[in-house]
Amino acid sequence: MKKQVRSVRQIMIVALVGSITLLQSCKKEEVEPEVPTPAPSVNVTGTAWTSIASSFVANERIMAIGTVNGEMIMSFVDYTDPSAYYLSGQLTSWGTIDKHVMNYSGGGGGFEKIEVIGNEVYGLGTWYTNGLWQFDVSFFNNSDWNGWDPAGAYGTSISALTKLGGDRIEGYSASPYVRSTSGTNYPDLEATGNLSINDLVIYNGELIAAGDFDSYNGTTLNNIAKWDGAAWVPLANGVNGVIYDMEILDGDLIAAGKFTDADGNTNCSKIAKWNGTSWVAMGTGLDGGLNGVRKLFVYESQLFVGGDFDGSGSVLSANIIKWKGGNWIGLPNTITDIIGEIGVYDGHLYIANAFNIQGANFLMKLE
Repeated sequence: MKKQVRSVRQIMIVALVGSITLLQSCKKEEVEPEVPTPAPSVNVTGTAWTSIASSFVANERIMAIGTVNGEMIMSFVDYTDPSAYYLSGQLTSWGTIDKHVMNYSGGGGGFEKIEVIGNEVYGLGTWYTNGLWQFDVSFFNNSDWNGWDPAGAYGTSISALTKLGGDRIEGYSASPYVRSTSGTNYPDLEATGNLSINDLVIYNGELIAAGDFDSYNGTTLNNIAKWDGAAWVPLANGVNGVIYDMEILDGDLIAAGKFTDADGNTNCSKIAKWNGTSWVAMGTGLDGGLNGVRKLFVYESQLFVGGDFDGSGSVLSANIIKWKGGNWIGLPNTITDIIGEIGVYDGHLYIANAFNIQGANFLMKLE
């Protein structure tokens, strides 16, 4: 009888241990789910520039380019018909540019910038008495409607835009120069000449303004400043010339424009990196040219720089160059016009010239 009882106990213990083991096995599968393989990054490069739809673009200069959700959207001004204004949606046929037409009779200079914030797309610049428009990205693939709606700034042109939380912060060409949709009017920056706010970004959770200005409340700023919640404060000694554009790359703030040094460092010619405490040179900066850097564009840890320059040191890459992994990388050195707009579509780099050259405006694709 005792042997039989022991056998039953042994069976029960074995079953209990098996059940515990099974439960532990199930629990382990729940705690350690399968980790998906990350998508491979796209190294945007090529060996030659190809002209895209040159017969169309020649008289309709591209004013701005934005890249969002794998699509590229552009704004145009038609110089053969000053009353017409066009905005393209999804660009699927490059032989003839696929357009979403926005043909209002109202005056204005058109969209001088397309600003992409997350998945939101904004057009900046006065058109049809509005200074700010927003594009509904659900209208990609829909040519029946342009997808643009007024988003504010009635009768006033906006030069810069960013968002901090749900608050939209806007740069203007008149006082107050920096405003927000929550009703905050930031104290005016100061300049000896014409003051301009060319770009606004959020860096490390703080608002950065850049453009052409000197100081605030007696404190020298030199064209770039941070809002600390109570006042505009300098980023070291700033830069000694106008800043046209800023981007965030790998945790650093990149500022570019028409200057010869940042905080006295002449290796920061036309472009410099702010790491949160000091200005850092990117190689030896950029050489040559008179108009400086006009456009920065970040795509998957690659920084594309467009403007008026020869290259950087021994890297000859006129007017368009790439920065990746701490080095300047040359692109086909055949672009003779100043570059003002950059975008990526279907893994290819696209560029457009900065200033109107009637009959010679272009959109180029790197292949």
